[in-house]
Amino acid sequence: MIPQTRDRAVALSWLADGDPRLVEGVVAKDVRLRWRGGQRLHVKVKRRRTLDAVVIGVAEPPALVLGLFNDTGEIRTLGLCHLPSEAMRGVQPVIDRLGEPLGLMSRWGEQRGRLWRPLPPVLVAEVAASHVDRGRLRQPARFVRWRPDREPEGCRRDQLTLSHA
Repeated sequence: MIPQTRDRAVALSWLADGDPRLVEGVVAKDVRLRWRGGQRLHVKVKRRRTLDAVVIGVAEPPALVLGLFNDTGEIRTLGLCHLPSEAMRGVQPVIDRLGEPLGLMSRWGEQRGRLWRPLPPVLVAEVAASHVDRGRLRQPARFVRWRPDREPEGCRRDQLTLSHA
């Protein structure tokens, strides 16, 4: 049986005090709504501040260029994520099919020293973000895991506003 409560304070205590090996997060939903296939009627609140982002490029040294879809279906750059060498296996087959690297622009528009190669938006990575400022990561995110179970189109900017505080 999965524990359930209607008390927000109890759910928050599960996040704060629960065994991290057993409690990854909680799911919040309107109790009046029934499950409907293909529709997201609930909010997942994770123990740590992570988000699922689309990989739109790869930079040197191994780093991912991340993006999120906006309300009009356009993908917007979110920032960078350092990529551990063991995680490169997930992105290497896509990298092997790429062309020449392009310059990476900063959020202020000037050219940076780092080069990157664009990728088709087919890979999704869960990343841990410490701070988001005006829709961009202030510092590079930390790679958590690949998300082959997620569709890139489901990685939307509304993740940036969700909080369990």
